[in-house]
Amino acid sequence: MNEHTATGTTMNEHIIAGTTMNEHTTTGTTMSEHTATGTTINEHTATGTTMNEHTVTGTTMSEHTTTGTTINEYTATGTTINEHTEWPPVRHRERKRSL
Repeated sequence: MNEHTATGTTMNEHIIAGTTMNEHTTTGTTMSEHTATGTTINEHTATGTTMNEHTVTGTTMSEHTTTGTTINEYTATGTTINEHTEWPPVRHRERKRSL
């Protein structure tokens, strides 16, 4: 648990056997209040995220998640969610050439 955790984090209030949690977590995150067996969560999570308030067995969540996201308050067995999430969403605009 918590190999590298920065200031102000609230980590792992209730964690059951076999979980790998929060290898690299940045300031101000609230992580994994209730996480069940076998989950791998938040290998790289940026500032201000709220992750996995209730997560069930076997989920893989949020390998790369950017600032300000709220993810997976209720997630069922076997889901893979948010391997790459950006906030705000990146929008590509076409540039007009001026004559």
